[in-house]
Amino acid sequence: TIDKYVTVNGTVHLIIGAKYDLGTKNITVPEGATLHVHEASGVSGASLNLNAINLKSESSNVYIHGGTVNATGPIGTTGVNDFGDVVIYGGTITAKNIGVGATDFGDLTANLVGIYGGNITVNTDTYLVPAIGMTGGDIKTIEIHNATVSAKKLPVKGTASDNVTPVIGI
Repeated sequence: TIDKYVTVNGTVHLIIGAKYDLGTKNITVPEGATLHVHEASGVSGASLNLNAINLKSESSNVYIHGGTVNATGPIGTTGVNDFGDVVIYGGTITAKNIGVGATDFGDLTANLVGIYGGNITVNTDTYLVPAIGMTGGDIKTIEIHNATVSAKKLPVKGTASDNVTPVIGI
């Protein structure tokens, strides 16, 4: 278990060789930084569990090259920052409460949300919109190839509205 928030500086290659659990912590990718997440070869059952991968500017990027990534928040943005690329080259990716490359607030821009294989699931049990792509901004390019993707609204906890339509695309 990693018990601190993680900030990427420069270009970082994170190799998933075991179960890494950041709990409620985020990986922040600031302006000009790039995060690559890789699955170690020959390792089964390895995963990265965290709250979110937050991209902070149009020059912030994340590339996932396989493995299992489970986020209880977005992989992309929380709705306050533009971002660069969110690209997935396979693996099993789950993002809860917003999604992959997604925002539920404002008029933000992003360069690319690309999914080129894998099983990608986004869902929410809150008022937020589960999305692969974006729900309130502009993505220059969105591509999905050779992948299984799903966006699902779960039963809402508390008093939040359940009039939410999942989004795949823009």
